[in-house]
Amino acid sequence: MDEGYAFDYIGTQEDPASYPSYKGEAFDMDHEGRGGWTSGQILDGIRA
Repeated sequence: MDEGYAFDYIGTQEDPASYPSYKGEAFDMDHEGRGGWTSGQILDGIRA
């Protein structure tokens, strides 16, 4: 947003939490965070 990029989170989970808006935009609730995992580890899991 600050750099002019638009993106959309994806995932199999929907976050029920309430987040503050940022510059008039709401946080995307469709995401699936994985604490402690690197993107490479996630990619390896996708291949499996």
